[in-house]
Amino acid sequence: MEYRVKFTLFPLFTLFFLSACAKMAAPDGGPEDETPPEIISVLPPPGAGYPDLREITVEWSERLEEASVTVLIYPAVKYDLDVSGSTLKVELESAVGPEPLVIHLPEEIQDRRGNQSGISEYLVYSSGDSLPGGQLVIAMTKQGGGNLSSITLVELYNDSTLVRRTSPDSTGTAWIKWLEPGTYRVLCYEDPDRSYDWNSQQEAGIDSSFVIAENDSIRMDAVLTVVDTLGPVLTEITALDSYHVELLFNEEVSYESFDSGEVILEDSTGNDIPVNGFWIPGGFSGNTVVLETCKIPDARITARITGVEDLILNPSRPDSMEFFGLDSIPADSLRIRSYYPAPGSDNADPAGPYRISFNYWIDPDSLAERFSLTRVTDSAVVHGTLNVVDGRSFTFYPEHQLVGEQQYRFELLPGLSTLWGDTLKNPFRWAFSPLWGDEPGSISGRITGSASANLKLQISRTGGGGDAAVNYMDVRAGEYRVNDIHAGRYTVAAFVDMDGGGTWDPVEPYGTYPGVVLVQPGLVTGNVNIEILP
Repeated sequence: MEYRVKFTLFPLFTLFFLSACAKMAAPDGGPEDETPPEIISVLPPPGAGYPDLREITVEWSERLEEASVTVLIYPAVKYDLDVSGSTLKVELESAVGPEPLVIHLPEEIQDRRGNQSGISEYLVYSSGDSLPGGQLVIAMTKQGGGNLSSITLVELYNDSTLVRRTSPDSTGTAWIKWLEPGTYRVLCYEDPDRSYDWNSQQEAGIDSSFVIAENDSIRMDAVLTVVDTLGPVLTEITALDSYHVELLFNEEVSYESFDSGEVILEDSTGNDIPVNGFWIPGGFSGNTVVLETCKIPDARITARITGVEDLILNPSRPDSMEFFGLDSIPADSLRIRSYYPAPGSDNADPAGPYRISFNYWIDPDSLAERFSLTRVTDSAVVHGTLNVVDGRSFTFYPEHQLVGEQQYRFELLPGLSTLWGDTLKNPFRWAFSPLWGDEPGSISGRITGSASANLKLQISRTGGGGDAAVNYMDVRAGEYRVNDIHAGRYTVAAFVDMDGGGTWDPVEPYGTYPGVVLVQPGLVTGNVNIEILP
């Protein structure tokens, strides 16, 4: 038998041509997926009334990275964890009992693109009729100030059973819910080594206990302390330029605690390099201190430090460290960094303090010669005290409270300069108005026109803080002085109280001071002279 094969050339040729022209490549991608995984459903829903519950299934919006998934269960029970795609399943060895079982899904759970959930979820179950309503709120601070460690733990125990472990939020506050009535032990501590074990001699913490009633809510203020007798240790020194040195300690110090110690810089010949001032970048306390010095040579320098205290007043031991100077001037120009009150404000505290700060150390005497506060209406100079906050920040306290609703102006004359020759060449001014304060003032003067023994002074408020009440005071003819008058604007009059009624009647001889009297805080307003007319 003869077989014949029939070819259809055109379709085959077309197929060959298309296959030759095709180019294999990955499809174009869109924007990178940065959406965090979210919980879509939980079966069964958290709550009470589950006497035979052994399995909880959590469905997520994204497929999960299995290695990132951990589940924390309180109190501790045996369980199996299964992660398959976007499904997380917890299988309990024993059914849930009447005590609440809390399943914590940490915020570190990731999808397969590395996006973290970012939200800690708590699933609570019980075989009872309802979940307990007890709640503990703990507000944590650190002894001596400073910031809590980013790894701070709160552990709650009932007898020896760990009931819950959680962490505070950015404000240092932690909430623990669904607590049954009873006595609990609470342990709060910093755990930078992630050991889940409080080292009381190195880590700040507190160990306390409390009793909670049914459905009660308790708030605790916890001050985390360290059973520590070691002072700060100098770990690194860096020359920032020829006039600034940065010190790094192993723990936080404050301006006052650093100022309690002694810092000596010596060049290679043993001569001291003067330290003009210092500051802590970024706030009141920190691990870093910047020194401003006289010019440092580009050579080996020795720093000797002793007596610097940490925030709980443990002094450092004598220590020394060598570093090399740097031959360069600071990159930034001398400038005003901040000032207060804000220009144009009308609600400043009349008692101060008022502040000004610079980006470098400023000689206090040079600043005092150029810095002044005056009242705009009469150019009266306000006397006060200029205090050094740190090497570059200053506060001004007026000798007496300022007069409310009056405009005042700060002025800084040109001429402030740095050791490397940078100078503020232009004057700087800003104005503000304070509120009325509570410091009293006085008025004085002379009363003429009557020798009666029944003279009364009438002081009526016309402006300023407080009420508009009228005050009456017994005075005698001739010189007088009245103290403890609230600062403000007043009209002042005098009259003969003929009927002893304590207030003025139209038939009684009367006289008034022509104009408004401004009573200034802490000062005597004189020459408030009054002539009584028949």
